[in-house]
Amino acid sequence: MIKPRPSSALNIVNLFSTRKGACALPFFARNPKILINSNYATARNQYQTATYSAEIAPIIPKPNLFSLHQAHSQPGFSFEQTIAAIANHIKTSDKPFENVMVVAVQHVLGTTVDMFKQMRQLGLEKAIIGGKFYSTHAPCVKELKSLGYIFIDAPYQLGYGHYDGCIQETVSNIWRTALEEMQFSYNRGKKIDLLIILDDGGDLISSTPAKLFKDIAYKPNHVIGIEQTRDVSNHPYFKGLPFPIINAAGSYLKKAIEYPRIATIVANKVISKVQAKAKTQLPHKPVIGVVGNSTVGQAIIDKFIAEGYLVLVHDKTNKMKYKKAVWQGDILSLISNADVIIGCTDTDITQEYRNLEAILDSIKPKYLVSTSSKDIEFNSLLVYIQNQEKQLEQTPNPLKDVVYTNPDNPTDTKIIILKGGFPIHFDNKRHCVAPKKIWPTYAALMGACLMAVRAYQRNLITSANILKLDATIQLLILREYQRLNPRDPIILDIAALTDDELKELVLSKSDGIELPDSPVLISTLTYGKE
Repeated sequence: MIKPRPSSALNIVNLFSTRKGACALPFFARNPKILINSNYATARNQYQTATYSAEIAPIIPKPNLFSLHQAHSQPGFSFEQTIAAIANHIKTSDKPFENVMVVAVQHVLGTTVDMFKQMRQLGLEKAIIGGKFYSTHAPCVKELKSLGYIFIDAPYQLGYGHYDGCIQETVSNIWRTALEEMQFSYNRGKKIDLLIILDDGGDLISSTPAKLFKDIAYKPNHVIGIEQTRDVSNHPYFKGLPFPIINAAGSYLKKAIEYPRIATIVANKVISKVQAKAKTQLPHKPVIGVVGNSTVGQAIIDKFIAEGYLVLVHDKTNKMKYKKAVWQGDILSLISNADVIIGCTDTDITQEYRNLEAILDSIKPKYLVSTSSKDIEFNSLLVYIQNQEKQLEQTPNPLKDVVYTNPDNPTDTKIIILKGGFPIHFDNKRHCVAPKKIWPTYAALMGACLMAVRAYQRNLITSANILKLDATIQLLILREYQRLNPRDPIILDIAALTDDELKELVLSKSDGIELPDSPVLISTLTYGKE
């Protein structure tokens, strides 16, 4: 048999035609351009009896399952192989994702594609994925479609501050398509066993159709959610839902590695912007105001202090004080005194009228920067500006810097909202964080999906709880990251801990309830071995 090369649709023909007892070629295998330029749904609509065979999976090269240490010593070692090797440790079978459907809202970047390639190899045939227009890399969308997955394009935004309408339309289209696919599979005798909702921001999980839990023939046997960004334990989006949610966002792994990494990137980008813009237009070194003393907020504070900036800090609930930062008990004081205001609250800072008015009436320029998902941090201000500047049958580019001068302010002071109020660290590149630094996040997401499969297969789903991301999976990934990055300051706190001590730390610092029957994987680890 000719071994197919990756990303070659013609090799799918070889797969069907050279195999002993090969079946008749499906329509899209006989017409490779369909697979390249479209997705599974289109091919299905063109030829209803086509079978998307699981045998297509070998078009994705399976890495040799040598140890991770050996793998990283090989020239040209790829991020995909890292994920695949980790999956080899934690998967439940050779094809754990058979009869599983994944619906997802994701930042569609290179590492997202790498993760789904490995999930395809592990048996995932059905996935409906929606992106966010501010963080979608177009070539990555084509790669997802080439895997046979359905991609839901994000609609155009109507104006500044209107992102919620876009994501709700995307989510609605994802669920409509998912229900159609479930019914189609059921009619062909392949009912979905498990539905995994892989969400980034909570919009998809919170919009889960109630009919999935009613008496419809094609509903999946179980539904499990995974949230990777919002605080599942405390956010109203997740209250009272009738299915369990794995709280990847609240895992120690995410807190220890991803959030500080993102914070550093955000801080670097803000510093670059400040030096390029604010520094040239202000008579003094800009004063930095950070609203939201979250994990990301704290890392940004530390970064700016290290760069020698005066940093003002305000948070409604977390009043932790810094030795070298100036605490502002009232946000109006921060708005008045800061030149650059960085929002890290995941809420609308300008929703209170007094805050909105303070920015509009400022006597000196204000640079506003968001680190949160969507355009939420300064949403009321964006909506106000859109209402003031709206033009007949025209919509602005929502990703450009918004420069606004309040006509009622006699000082003609400019308000500059960087990147239209969207998170500043997305820059329309394949990676916004180097894969070698962010791969633990995607390994954790894949681990959460495998955890969901394991829970379903072992009948562990007995309540609709918020669950911790499995501690053993976190431990495995943390140790591998430690081995590959021994000098990274992020992991210095765990370097001296034993595995048992680290696991206890992971459990204590991860939010949610521990699922019983955690797999014992530590004996299979290869870190530190030649």
